[in-house]
Amino acid sequence: MHSRRIVAIVAVVATAGLLALGSGPSSAVGEVLTAGTNTTTASGTPVAVTGFNVTGGSGDVQVSLATSVSGVGTITLGTLTGLTFSSGDGTADESMAFRGTLANVNAALASVSFTPAPGFVGVVTINSQASDADGVANPDNGHYYQFVNTGDVTWAAANTAAGGMSYYGLTGYLATITSQAEEDFVQSKIGAAEAWIGGSDAGTEGDWKWVGGPEAGTTFWLAACTTGLQGVCGTTGQFNFWSASEPNNFGGPGEDNLQIVAGGSGFWNDFPDSFTLPYIVEFGGLGSATFPTGVTTVTVTAAVAVPSGRTNFTG
Repeated sequence: MHSRRIVAIVAVVATAGLLALGSGPSSAVGEVLTAGTNTTTASGTPVAVTGFNVTGGSGDVQVSLATSVSGVGTITLGTLTGLTFSSGDGTADESMAFRGTLANVNAALASVSFTPAPGFVGVVTINSQASDADGVANPDNGHYYQFVNTGDVTWAAANTAAGGMSYYGLTGYLATITSQAEEDFVQSKIGAAEAWIGGSDAGTEGDWKWVGGPEAGTTFWLAACTTGLQGVCGTTGQFNFWSASEPNNFGGPGEDNLQIVAGGSGFWNDFPDSFTLPYIVEFGGLGSATFPTGVTTVTVTAAVAVPSGRTNFTG
């Protein structure tokens, strides 16, 4: 239905961003993690673990540090300025995850120390991982999403652009929303904005299919599903979330592409490719995610007893 475009003009969000997320992934994720330098200390003696560093990327970054097993010691950051923790607090943690600007994260990484557990002797492994700070997966399916609104494009252009994007090894595609949980997750991140998603009936009028991702070629709506359906269609077995009376191919052939309407409802509408909109890219199910990781070892040796005094013998 064409009229929804009028509302959309006031609803466009100002910055592109990962849904869940707020500011990544981009078509070329660039974070590079340098792990800390292997080091040695005596049992019970804290030691600085130097060399951790993150370069590249854009916006905030997220880093996790953790000992590979519990009970061997703890990790502490000497500098906490500008950090937000999702686990741990940066002081005597076996594991921690934090985010901040690249400068603040690297300042914290430059202040890492490890304290062996009392009596522990052996080799400790500290695992590290970095990613863009907004790379939070949808808990319903483990997928990542990006809302691209740096310049409105046609559905066809959005579909091509999405297929050319990647996120840590995952290939992008226009979002395929297959459950209420996924619908709610995506909608909570785009607010009142409208956007293209990956459905089309350009092949056969009234046969709505997902065009990309793991669901490519799957029909989710047919006329037997009835218009305005919000839920699973008994005919296709697939989730739908249409606005009332949609899809309606308003004005004759040409409303062949799927949009989320403006206003915050999350409802779907069929829309012609002659209009331009932002779009939502989904990453998941195609390829496997590989985040920058590192491994650092701390060798903990037995403490050497130092005599507390000396007894002199004469005779």
